[in-house]
Amino acid sequence: MKTRIVTSVAFAAIAAFSLSVYAQTPANILTVDMELAILAHPATATNRAELQDLQTKYRAERDELLNRGEELARQYREAVDRIRDEALSAKLRKEAEANAQDRAADIRALEHEVRSLVARRRASLRKRELDLFGSVMADLKVKLDAIAKSRGAAVVLDVSAERATAPVPLVPWSADSLDVTDLLIEAVGGSRADAESARARADSFLFGSPEEEEASAPAAGGR
Repeated sequence: MKTRIVTSVAFAAIAAFSLSVYAQTPANILTVDMELAILAHPATATNRAELQDLQTKYRAERDELLNRGEELARQYREAVDRIRDEALSAKLRKEAEANAQDRAADIRALEHEVRSLVARRRASLRKRELDLFGSVMADLKVKLDAIAKSRGAAVVLDVSAERATAPVPLVPWSADSLDVTDLLIEAVGGSRADAESARARADSFLFGSPEEEEASAPAAGGR
């Protein structure tokens, strides 16, 4: 029978089922802390570093555009100040007004360019994050399938308790003898201690690539 990793989506049904099956055939159920196993996987730290490097690159691109916006804003303010000069001739005032309008249009275009860049880079970063996460999960699944089959298990329950998507354990209690988290971490060559440390620092379930700045890029320049 193919091993299944059950998450908190079916908590009520699985909890009732697990208690019933556990009482009859305890060897058919195992538990695992998938969050800890993911954090312990050697690729997770490498993946996080790659994503952080990408963020740094993307922010540099954004900041270059924002610097251009600041220069355009400075030019716009100068044009506006020139328009207010009472000593200015009608011809020069008209030129200053046209210049101010041009700079305002440039600023609006640049703001659109910044928003477009941020959206593209955020999408690119998220896709890469999910690709890396999928690779880690695929490796963990292969190792977990092997462990489950060696133990004769039909169901493996994920008891991760601190993920945003699973704020409570799937099962309220399980015997330590059923837990295969350490076996899974050992199978992928990870360190439980490092994973516990990462979880204590509140690293995210995925790779923790912060996107707050990308989600709300400032305007290219004030007017």
